[in-house]
Amino acid sequence: MGLHAAHLQWVVFDKMKKYLILILIVAFFIRLIGINTVIYGDEAYWSIEMQNYHYLSLGKLIPHPPVSLTFYKLFTDIFGIKTYVLRLVPLIFGLATILIVYIISKKHYNKKAAYISIGLMALSFWHILASLQIDMDGSILSFIFALNILAYLNYTERSKKKKWLITTGLLFGIALLTKISAIMLVLIFGIYAITKKNQKCYSQFKKK
Repeated sequence: MGLHAAHLQWVVFDKMKKYLILILIVAFFIRLIGINTVIYGDEAYWSIEMQNYHYLSLGKLIPHPPVSLTFYKLFTDIFGIKTYVLRLVPLIFGLATILIVYIISKKHYNKKAAYISIGLMALSFWHILASLQIDMDGSILSFIFALNILAYLNYTERSKKKKWLITTGLLFGIALLTKISAIMLVLIFGIYAITKKNQKCYSQFKKK
């Protein structure tokens, strides 16, 4: 009986894993269609910047901290400064963000919520565009934001273990080294903490 239950659990897990992989594959091929779309507008500055950019330095044409620039530089050094190579960077981070959203939704809500969330992301026009745009906001920065939120929720909702607080701090630092506007994470976490505290106070008041 125990072996049968274990086998059944594995079959269900394997089935769920297949759904996740299927959604990621669909998301990848939808985005792959635009991987070599002609560079437009401000995207050109990134390709020019990569020609003389030095790792972990501030950009000249792209006046932002070095994290995103360093990722682009790494890829262009390996594969060359080509349109599809530059678009490959946001594509990878966009798909990785879908995976992190799945983990957050599954941990803090349920599997159904997780699949609906990533299904919407996979087909969302905004996320498709963000996953192909040669920039940082919709791909690299969003991925780091999602990781930051995952670490913070693991600390506040799950374990209160110091390692998750340290991880949150480190990821926040990386976010700031990607774009200074990441400071808004402080506001997000602050609002969440206040809301959570008020919910607890309200629950205790109701018990009385």
